[in-house]
This record gives sequence, C-alpha cells and structure tokens, in this order.
Amino acid sequence: MNVTHGHSKDKHPELKQVMTGMLTDEYGIPVYEQTLDGNTADSTWFKSAIQYLQGLLGDGCGGYTFIADSKLVNKKNMEVIYGDKDPIRFISRCPSNFNSKTAEKAIKQAYLLNDWEDIGICCEDEKSKRAARYDAQGFVKTIYKNKFRLVVVKGDDAESKVKKSIEKEKQAIVDDVKKSFKEPFSCEPDAEKEIGAFLKMHKNSLLDIKLSVEKIVTEKRSRGRPSKDQKPPTIIEKFVVKLDKLTESEKRVEEYKQDKESFVLITNIPVDEENNKQILQDYKKQRVIETNFEELKKPTMVSTIFLEKPERIEALMMLLHVSLLIRVLMRIITRMNLKNESEPPLIDFAGRPLMNPTADKLLRLFSLHSIVTMGDEHIIYSKSGKAEHLRKLLELLGIHSEKG
Repeated sequence: MNVTHGHSKDKHPELKQVMTGMLTDEYGIPVYEQTLDGNTADSTWFKSAIQYLQGLLGDGCGGYTFIADSKLVNKKNMEVIYGDKDPIRFISRCPSNFNSKTAEKAIKQAYLLNDWEDIGICCEDEKSKRAARYDAQGFVKTIYKNKFRLVVVKGDDAESKVKKSIEKEKQAIVDDVKKSFKEPFSCEPDAEKEIGAFLKMHKNSLLDIKLSVEKIVTEKRSRGRPSKDQKPPTIIEKFVVKLDKLTESEKRVEEYKQDKESFVLITNIPVDEENNKQILQDYKKQRVIETNFEELKKPTMVSTIFLEKPERIEALMMLLHVSLLIRVLMRIITRMNLKNESEPPLIDFAGRPLMNPTADKLLRLFSLHSIVTMGDEHIIYSKSGKAEHLRKLLELLGIHSEKG
C-alpha cells in the first residue's frame, strides 16, 4: 500500500491519499476490504475483487450476483469474469465509452422501436410520493464473443430536470450577452464577427439564439456658439448587439431529455431468470455500499488520517472497517426488529416514532442515557427523563437489559 497523490473526489489534489475497496452483501454487511494505493483506479481494483470472489465462492459463483457501478465494465474485467468455467453473474451500468458506444446505440434503438414495457414504480422508495415510474426495453448483444443483455431503462422524472436546465441556460445566456456585448462596436463587420464567435461558443445549447445588430447614429457638434464658418456636425455610427429571441431547440432538447431520463444496464443474467424490473431492482441495491462509504468518509471516521507509516494506516483502516461493520449491524438488526412491531415505538427525538433509523441516529439516542453501576445494581440516568427508552433501544438491538 502506497500513500500517494491520486484523483481526489473531495477536490484536494494537493493532499496525498489512500484508497479502500469494499465488497458487501445485499444488506450492506462488509465481507471484504482492501486498502489500496492512493492512485488506484476503481476499474483496476474491480479485477482483484472479481478474482477474490471467484476464489471465495469457487464452483458456487453462478449462484451469486456481483452488482457494481460502471467502472466494472471494461474489456479486461469482462475477460476476468468469463475466464472461469463458472462466470460470475453481474449487473452494472453500461458506461458511454464501452465497446464503441454500445449504450448510446441501445438507447437510440429503444427510442426508435418505442416498444417500452411499463415496469412500474421502483425501488426501495416505492411508497414515496416522489418515487419514479420506469419503462424498459431489453436487447441481447454479443460483445467480445460473449452474450450480454442490455436493459434500457427510462424514468418519468426527467421532465422537471429538463425544464430547470432550460431556465438555467436562458438566464446564463442573457447574462453572457450583457457581458459579451456590453460596449458598442465601431463597425458592423466587427459586431457580426463577435456574434459568430458567440453563437459558436453556444452551439450545443438547448436554445436557439437570435442576435441582431442595431445601428445608432449620433451627431457630434463643436462646443460653443456657432460661427459663420461652422463645420457641419460629425456623424458617429455605433453598432449595438441585442438579444432578439431565445427558443428551445426541439432536436437538442429531445436528445438531452433522452439522456437525462434513460440509462443502460448490462448483465449476463438470462431473461428467463430475471425480468427487466428485477434487474433494475437488483442494480439499485448497490446503494447500500454507497451508504457505507458515506459513513467511512465522515469526519468522525476517516476523512483525515494523521498517520504516516503504511502499516499503521492499514491497521487503522482495518479497525475502521470493523467499526463500520458494527454500525451496519446495528442499523440492520434494529430495522428488522422494528418491522415486527405492531407500530413504531415513540422513542425518537421529541417523542416521534422511530422509523428506519441510521446508525448515527441510534448512537445519538443512546447518548441521551448514562448507566451508573454500584456493586450488583445499576441506575439509568436519562436526559429525556424516560429510562424505558434505553431498554427499548437495547431490545431492538437484540440485547435485553435487566430492570434496575
């Protein structure tokens, strides 16, 4: 493990860093962790993760599904996946640059066929008012001599995003026109030249921009009382650029909308084993590992490391992952036990019902209580004034306390 400079997702390229790779099960429980060089690429680490899984699962690889983000999908990793006699089943998002823009071609084919299957609301937030509905189309394509399944997914939540983007672009163009054409031009060709440069700079805009040149004529006379041989006034011409019209470009807006509302999933799971909705539902489960990394990168965990020796950093990372494991288990066990309650217990802050708590919330709730032990007896001190809340929290964690 080498502490070195790398691509900083926190936008601190001046700082050295280490990377960490993690595999979890579908509930987010960490099953494998590796501390990596600070300049390790995600796509490179996936190769060692696949090989670890193949060694761990052996002949049982076919019974598990590896779900990862788009960094998994490249030629080298696909060769590793299919290099074993029992390839690992996987689901990932197909990146735009994979195999001569396979994803882009699949999206164009889907919109051309327009044979969408309504797969309904998905996934873990199905009861939410903001939950999106999805349509899907599936295709089978041979890539690198192996068959892959491409699932083009289209959501219905892109309309508002497109409208916001258009309004944002309108304001940006209006401001840019004021800035670029603040001063008038002395001749019309110069004004037209700058208009051409401006339109070229905004050629990929979602809006069609129409600018015009207005000639302003003024007379400049000599100061003072006119004399008998007074020269005629000087005619001064200036050319002002004005914004005439901003209209939506139907073609570019439609392409932008398609890009925002659709994406492509790639998998080697046959359609007779999982339908399009199941593929999307499984893919969405990778959110659990994103949550784990969010936990790790909090200031109370590992946002900053004050150690220098690699072996000490590796030891610290191991301890932090053990800590993460405990936090994940706390969250999972509590949520599972809450589902068995007839109704959520009123033990959250301000007496609210406790629903889907995070590990952070559970720890904050525990911090409201103190236990003082005297011999064989103990006393619970509670800032909320309700010691039974602590007992209920412990019960939800599967720990039953004695009354005292």
